[in-house]
Amino acid sequence: MDGGPVDVEREEWIGAEPLFRLFVFSYEAGSYHVEAFDHWCRDVTRLIADAGYYYTDSDKLWSLALIHEGSRGTDMTWLSGYDYRIAPQTFGERQARRDMQLRFLAARSRSSKPVVLPDGLRVIRMFPEWGGAGPLWESFTDNYPADPRRLGLSRGLAAKLEAWNEHWGSRHHDEPLADADRWLAEGVELHAEVQRAMAEIAEVAPEFLPHERQSPETL
Repeated sequence: MDGGPVDVEREEWIGAEPLFRLFVFSYEAGSYHVEAFDHWCRDVTRLIADAGYYYTDSDKLWSLALIHEGSRGTDMTWLSGYDYRIAPQTFGERQARRDMQLRFLAARSRSSKPVVLPDGLRVIRMFPEWGGAGPLWESFTDNYPADPRRLGLSRGLAAKLEAWNEHWGSRHHDEPLADADRWLAEGVELHAEVQRAMAEIAEVAPEFLPHERQSPETL
């Protein structure tokens, strides 16, 4: 987490009641559609709880933004999630999409419903792990870590995934990953191969991709 200390000793805090915009995404006729609702309130915790109650339990994804006036007019800052209709391009967007999905799938699991997104797709997360586990994971199911055979992947692809994961885990925890750039490039190719194989079944999230400010050598 980025940040630093600040001096909060002051006589009073002055500020207008914040304006939050709640975005609700439903899946209809082969695509996601959005509705937006503005809320003036100070209790963002209550707003998030209500969003989970009214929308997650109604098979809808949601995200939340803060609306404020900037030097160039009205501006918006995402607080939770993002515009789900947009394919993620950055680490932040991938993380926001993951958080929206996991929040939704966790609620489905608690209600003993099929652990799938509103469009019927499962979510398979791809990231390496120590001890021979991974690199595929299906959260909130008994397929965690995910067995490539249960996903319908070929033996050849399963073997390549295992080798890719083992290369990452073949070092000491404190050592940097050797030839990290090549490992990342191979991971991107493997991710695309897995996604093609599961195109009608699941969305495969490439969670092994580093933060834009993170050097591959730190993996």
